[in-house]
Amino acid sequence: MQFGRIGRRALMEVAHLAAKLDPRIVLVIDDWDRMKASLQNATDLDGLCKAHGVDPAHFIAAVAEAELKYRGRISILVAALNTPAIVAASVKQALTTDGTGDRNMLFQHAGFLPTPRGKQLKTLDHNAPITEVGRGDVRPIPRFEGTVEITEEVMEDDE
Repeated sequence: MQFGRIGRRALMEVAHLAAKLDPRIVLVIDDWDRMKASLQNATDLDGLCKAHGVDPAHFIAAVAEAELKYRGRISILVAALNTPAIVAASVKQALTTDGTGDRNMLFQHAGFLPTPRGKQLKTLDHNAPITEVGRGDVRPIPRFEGTVEITEEVMEDDE
């Protein structure tokens, strides 16, 4: 399983939440929990899934669904896990002669400098799609599970 920079421990932490949504992955999680840390580091998660009859892509889909349902957006998890490295790189750059942009950003964040008024953070209203479901002229967003099932069917047809 390739899951980018999230890391296997963070993935398996969310997998515990996914077990509430899909009991088929419980045996995979139970085996993982019984392992010592050194074995967890060496274990092939694809093999662990297959040993319990779980398609690794299905496992990832269940974990992604749990992340969306229980913890918000996956991007928040990725950002949170990478924030220490990003801040360290920004501080390192700020200490160079070319680091004026990073210094300004860090000073603004710390409150030493005012934040320019023209910049505003725009957020997505997650409730907007929910309110539009009842309207006859708007199609609701397809269920995540349905999209995954269709994708799995297409992949099986290609084999």
